Amino acid sequence: MDKFIDATCAEAYLSPKNASMRLLGDKIVFTPEENGEEIDRDRLRSDIISALSVGGGTVIAKYNVIEPKFKLSDFNFVPCLRSEFYTDFSNSSSERKHNI
Repeated sequence: MDKFIDATCAEAYLSPKNASMRLLGDKIVFTPEENGEEIDRDRLRSDIISALSVGGGTVIAKYNVIEPKFKLSDFNFVPCLRSEFYTDFSNSSSERKHNI
């Protein structure tokens, strides 16, 4: 029975997907997270044993939600240019230009 449960759980497993952020040209594109799912292995085993003890029946597997590691809410900032700085050393002495 354990091999059957392991195979069923492996087949039904849906891995979670983390939210992501990527640069597309000059725009930042956010992709939201997606929850995963897995069968509650212990409950499935218990439900199968219960069904067998009363002569059979239908067992419906219960799922647990697997949350992703990174969610869209983790990107709680607005990425943008905060400041720029330029300097000009053309009028500085040679010693200062090379002492950076």
